[in-house]
Amino acid sequence: MSRLRFGTFLAPHHPTGEHPTLRSWDLVVRYVIPELNGHIAGLRESQEYLNRHQAELTAGASQAVVSKILANVQAAAAPQTTMELAAQADTAKDGQQSEFRPSAGLPTSAD
Repeated sequence: MSRLRFGTFLAPHHPTGEHPTLRSWDLVVRYVIPELNGHIAGLRESQEYLNRHQAELTAGASQAVVSKILANVQAAAAPQTTMELAAQADTAKDGQQSEFRPSAGLPTSAD
């Protein structure tokens, strides 16, 4: 059960509906009132729990991703292929810039 912690809230009001006034009320409605009514406590507890247990909660997800990558032959070979192409790019002939860029995919053959 929520309870309001103050009785009456008085504030100046501009009947023209000026933009800064509307923005102020928007902030009060979004952040101040829920805080005063205690609606934020559960969210804060949840956030603190996630911060305290982040390593153990993400460990399972990381293991699942690695497991899926290693289960796929092509995906498991991708890091080795990337390293080989990077080594070839470092030893490019005639001092020319290699076309290999890891994020751009495999280079295509001109043949």
